[in-house]
Amino acid sequence: MLRIGGGVMGSVLIVSSHEKGKDFLSEFLRAHDFSEITAVKSSSEARRLLNQKEFELVVINAPLRDESGEQLS
Repeated sequence: MLRIGGGVMGSVLIVSSHEKGKDFLSEFLRAHDFSEITAVKSSSEARRLLNQKEFELVVINAPLRDESGEQLS
């Protein structure tokens, strides 16, 4: 459940081909009360997960190696 203004936030998918980007975004989101964070390296992994599960927020840290962030969005 995503609640703005306090409380626990919902699930997040981070798509970033760069380890530093994934780490930074994960830490930032945890600091802002997001508890369920999934991070993947490619748009193909992201598409697979998006077909299996609903995320309340998807963060695309472009550029990606296998597709542009714009194409994925």
